[in-house]
Amino acid sequence: MKFYDGENEELNNKLSSLYIKKANYYLSKDNFFDSYFLYKEAMLLNPYNEVVISQNLKAYISKVLDYAYKYLQKNDYVIAYEILSLISEFANESDVTRALSNIAYNSIDDEKIAELRKRIQGILYSKRYDSDVNLSNIHLNQNYFVIVDMLGHPIEKVTKRRFDNIYDFATFKIADQNYNLFFKNKLLIDIERPK
Repeated sequence: MKFYDGENEELNNKLSSLYIKKANYYLSKDNFFDSYFLYKEAMLLNPYNEVVISQNLKAYISKVLDYAYKYLQKNDYVIAYEILSLISEFANESDVTRALSNIAYNSIDDEKIAELRKRIQGILYSKRYDSDVNLSNIHLNQNYFVIVDMLGHPIEKVTKRRFDNIYDFATFKIADQNYNLFFKNKLLIDIERPK
């Protein structure tokens, strides 16, 4: 971040407006990271631009969601996760993040309820129930320690730190096959299936 003379309000107002225009340009070129940081810097320079910036952030969120959806369609979950993580940066300014996480958790809960219902029906109707853990029990954005509780400790684990993020690569044995699971800050972001 660049800091300017706090006393020169006129200069800060002009710079803030220029940053908003530049951020809009970057957004039109799908450069989400630079546009986001320019919006934030514009807000620091002139807090009175909050209404304008919040309107631009709504357009930004919409475009980020569309872009992430394209990557999800191509099964590029890691890239989609990174793009979606931008939205969480300004969660205070938008209810979209909360709504998306509620949708995701409700969907996961619905799947768990359906699975539980099948188990109960199997017990009631004396069907054999296989309690082996499989990939259907593992979901994106699931905590590393929850997965370790289900699968046991990984066969192999590598941890890397990059800036404020911790990345873990762990190999688990599931149904006699090795699966590579990728975590960012202890949350599952991708699963590499055996070839």
